Amino acid sequence: MKKEGPTIKELQEEFGGAGNFMIPVEEHYLLEKEEWRYDNFPEFYNGMNVLDFYDPEITKKLEALEKEEEELLKMEASEDALMKDDEADEDGVTMKELK
Repeated sequence: MKKEGPTIKELQEEFGGAGNFMIPVEEHYLLEKEEWRYDNFPEFYNGMNVLDFYDPEITKKLEALEKEEEELLKMEASEDALMKDDEADEDGVTMKELK
């Protein structure tokens, strides 16, 4: 028994052929809430959309972390500059041995 209307293969050829035609799989999603169907990133965890928990202050937090990392790297560089190649640290290891 043939279904009425064009087949998927016929639609594919009509709309540009393979690689250009896309079947919208979102139409067949069975979701708890209808507005979730066409989300840009339909990622779910425990039945909830992950994007509902987006932190708007995440860029501020990231900038603070990057600033902290930059300060730590500066401190490390200054300690390396102070320690000479032949000088031993508290464990008795010289910079030359470390390098």
